[in-house]
Amino acid sequence: REGESVLPLAMAGFPGPLRVDRHRARDLLPPASQCGPLLELLVALGKLALPHVTVRTSSSDVELRFWATHVLGELRFGGAASALLPRLFDDDASVRRIARRSAASLVAA
Repeated sequence: REGESVLPLAMAGFPGPLRVDRHRARDLLPPASQCGPLLELLVALGKLALPHVTVRTSSSDVELRFWATHVLGELRFGGAASALLPRLFDDDASVRRIARRSAASLVAA
Protein backbone atom coordinates (compact mmCIF):
# COMPACT_ATOMS: atom_id res chain seq x y z
CA ARG A 1 0.00 0.00 0.00
CA GLU A 2 2.87 2.38 0.75
CA GLY A 3 5.10 1.02 -2.01
CA GLU A 4 5.64 4.22 -3.97
CA SER A 5 6.73 6.18 -0.92
CA VAL A 6 9.13 3.43 0.20
CA LEU A 7 10.80 2.83 -3.17
CA PRO A 8 13.29 5.74 -3.20
CA LEU A 9 14.57 4.79 0.24
CA ALA A 10 14.68 1.09 -0.63
CA MET A 11 16.58 1.75 -3.85
CA ALA A 12 19.16 3.85 -1.99
CA GLY A 13 20.27 0.62 -0.29
CA PHE A 14 19.94 -1.61 -3.36
CA PRO A 15 20.52 -4.57 -3.50
CA GLY A 16 20.31 -4.70 0.30
CA PRO A 17 21.48 -7.58 2.46
CA LEU A 18 21.87 -10.77 0.46
CA ARG A 19 21.26 -14.39 1.48
CA VAL A 20 23.55 -15.78 -1.22
CA ASP A 21 26.97 -15.09 -2.64
CA ARG A 22 26.38 -14.73 -6.37
CA HIS A 23 29.91 -15.87 -7.17
CA ARG A 24 29.61 -19.13 -5.23
CA ALA A 25 26.02 -19.87 -6.24
CA ARG A 26 26.67 -19.05 -9.90
CA ASP A 27 24.67 -21.85 -11.58
CA LEU A 28 22.47 -22.56 -8.55
CA LEU A 29 21.42 -18.97 -7.90
CA PRO A 30 17.80 -18.93 -6.71
CA PRO A 31 15.25 -16.45 -8.08
CA ALA A 32 15.99 -12.86 -7.05
CA SER A 33 13.05 -12.82 -4.65
CA GLN A 34 14.80 -15.53 -2.63
CA CYS A 35 18.21 -13.83 -2.59
CA GLY A 36 17.48 -11.05 -0.11
CA PRO A 37 14.68 -9.13 1.63
CA LEU A 38 14.97 -5.98 -0.47
CA LEU A 39 14.96 -7.97 -3.69
CA GLU A 40 11.93 -9.86 -2.41
CA LEU A 41 10.16 -6.54 -1.72
CA LEU A 42 10.93 -5.23 -5.20
CA VAL A 43 9.53 -8.35 -6.85
CA ALA A 44 6.42 -8.11 -4.64
CA LEU A 45 5.92 -4.46 -5.63
CA GLY A 46 6.00 -5.55 -9.26
CA LYS A 47 5.20 -2.83 -11.78
CA LEU A 48 5.74 -0.08 -9.18
CA ALA A 49 9.36 -1.19 -8.79
CA LEU A 50 10.05 -1.65 -12.50
CA PRO A 51 11.27 1.90 -13.36
CA HIS A 52 13.49 1.98 -10.27
CA VAL A 53 15.04 -1.39 -11.08
CA THR A 54 15.53 -0.67 -14.78
CA VAL A 55 17.59 2.43 -13.92
CA ARG A 56 19.98 0.22 -11.94
CA THR A 57 20.56 -2.05 -14.93
CA SER A 58 22.66 0.68 -16.54
CA SER A 59 24.73 1.47 -13.44
CA SER A 60 28.51 1.63 -13.77
CA ASP A 61 28.65 -0.71 -10.74
CA VAL A 62 28.60 -4.34 -11.93
CA GLU A 63 26.98 -5.51 -8.65
CA LEU A 64 24.03 -3.17 -9.15
CA ARG A 65 23.68 -4.15 -12.81
CA PHE A 66 23.81 -7.84 -11.91
CA TRP A 67 21.16 -7.73 -9.18
CA ALA A 68 18.85 -5.39 -11.09
CA THR A 69 19.08 -7.66 -14.13
CA HIS A 70 18.31 -10.67 -11.95
CA VAL A 71 15.23 -8.95 -10.47
CA LEU A 72 13.93 -8.21 -13.98
CA GLY A 73 13.51 -11.93 -14.54
CA GLU A 74 10.64 -11.85 -12.05
CA LEU A 75 9.09 -8.55 -13.16
CA ARG A 76 7.03 -9.87 -16.03
CA PHE A 77 6.19 -6.61 -17.78
CA GLY A 78 7.16 -5.25 -21.19
CA GLY A 79 9.53 -2.71 -19.69
CA ALA A 80 11.56 -5.52 -18.13
CA ALA A 81 12.23 -7.09 -21.51
CA SER A 82 13.32 -3.75 -22.96
CA ALA A 83 15.75 -3.17 -20.08
CA LEU A 84 17.18 -6.68 -20.42
CA LEU A 85 18.18 -6.34 -24.06
CA PRO A 86 21.31 -4.18 -23.50
CA ARG A 87 22.40 -6.44 -20.63
CA LEU A 88 22.64 -9.37 -23.05
CA PHE A 89 25.65 -7.51 -24.46
CA ASP A 90 27.06 -6.22 -21.16
CA ASP A 91 30.83 -5.92 -20.71
CA ASP A 92 30.64 -8.25 -17.69
CA ALA A 93 30.17 -11.98 -18.33
CA SER A 94 28.15 -12.52 -15.13
CA VAL A 95 25.68 -9.81 -16.13
CA ARG A 96 25.34 -11.34 -19.60
CA ARG A 97 24.69 -14.76 -18.02
CA ILE A 98 22.01 -13.48 -15.64
CA ALA A 99 20.45 -11.44 -18.48
CA ARG A 100 20.06 -14.63 -20.55
CA ARG A 101 18.52 -16.39 -17.55
CA SER A 102 16.16 -13.48 -16.84
CA ALA A 103 15.16 -13.24 -20.49
CA ALA A 104 14.42 -16.98 -20.55
CA SER A 105 12.25 -16.54 -17.46
CA LEU A 106 10.27 -13.77 -19.13
CA VAL A 107 9.80 -15.81 -22.30
CA ALA A 108 8.65 -18.84 -20.28
CA ALA A 109 6.09 -16.70 -18.45
